[in-house]
Amino acid sequence: MRVTREIPTHWQMPGNAQMLNRQTVVADYSYQHCPLGDYDESCLQQTASGTSTNSTTDSQASNLSPDMKVYKEVIRYESAPLSELLSWKATSQDMFNIAVTPLAKRYPPIDSKRPKTLVCHDMMGGYLEDRFIQGADSKDPYVFYHWQYIDIFVYFSHRMFTLPPVCWTNTAHQHGVSVLGTFITEWEDGAKTCESFLAGDESTYKAVADQMVALARFYRFDGWLINIENVLSPVAVSRMPLFLSYLTEKLHSEVPGGLVLWYDSVIHTGELKWQNELNDDNR
Repeated sequence: MRVTREIPTHWQMPGNAQMLNRQTVVADYSYQHCPLGDYDESCLQQTASGTSTNSTTDSQASNLSPDMKVYKEVIRYESAPLSELLSWKATSQDMFNIAVTPLAKRYPPIDSKRPKTLVCHDMMGGYLEDRFIQGADSKDPYVFYHWQYIDIFVYFSHRMFTLPPVCWTNTAHQHGVSVLGTFITEWEDGAKTCESFLAGDESTYKAVADQMVALARFYRFDGWLINIENVLSPVAVSRMPLFLSYLTEKLHSEVPGGLVLWYDSVIHTGELKWQNELNDDNR
């Protein structure tokens, strides 16, 4: 599994307590085959070096014993159709994606009555190279250095559900910055998706919200940006506040300090009409 990356800030390698700071790291993860046919933490073997080798080669893989399996693909969660969200269950491989750094306290706290600064890295596809958990082919993927100046970081992509990679969550938390995943719907397909979970029984939108909360709780990020960029039917737009209220209440009960943010795009009539402010049309 190739995991080469220029580490932008402090990052704790999975299974290794040593903190690494701005160096190119290569780690090859091999999995001892477990008796039950699964892989768990006790089966993990890891080697890491500060070299610039690009990947585990086929010849290296061929030298492994038959009961070893090498994952050359990074384990990542960047998007999923609605049906996949509803059927999601954690597996033993998901331990690589769980943040281990708690959200540091900062002053003044994020819930204080003051202006807050949010960074969303949707900039010319900048997220395309930094989405991997432990590596990227690009020599200059998007990085962020000025954590002391922001309160919230949104990990964004134009996929329906985007979960923050663990290295981003750990780094942001170290600096007291909350990290949000993104739920986005766009265009005609997005309208159909919204109709499918908002226009029916309330149990449907509650099931979607429950899974979104479960993902944030399991992977230990701090909430969601809700980015609806398509027209909503009268029924769907009438249900959207109910969905948002339920999601927010559920998240607050299960994720301490959890946040749900609404992107300014759809107004109360269901039209896609940006306001660039909070007003009576989008409140």
